[in-house]
Amino acid sequence: MAKQDDWIRITLRLPGDLHARLVEAAASSSMNAEIVERLSDSFVRRISKNAAASLVEQIRNIVLGSNIHDLLDDDVGQALMDYTVKNGLTDEAAIMKLLRQALKANGYMTESEAH
Repeated sequence: MAKQDDWIRITLRLPGDLHARLVEAAASSSMNAEIVERLSDSFVRRISKNAAASLVEQIRNIVLGSNIHDLLDDDVGQALMDYTVKNGLTDEAAIMKLLRQALKANGYMTESEAH
């Protein structure tokens, strides 16, 4: 976190009910700390590496346990087939790659976790 000298003071207007919720949430710290933490967290929407790996593994098990094309509508199935052919991947590998890319793109995994 930035040094106190680097901080900028702002005036913030909040609806009364939101202010009350922040006061309650900040009972164990300070209002400023609570707001800074919540704002910081909003920029880093990540799930833990273990949770992401578990999600990937669960989807992998679904894919392995069924004919993936039976689970998809025609357009999505065709898009998956095109992607697998274009990238020389199996259905399973393509889905895992796409899932990791989506998790990374949405801030749930870092670049190193996505590999």
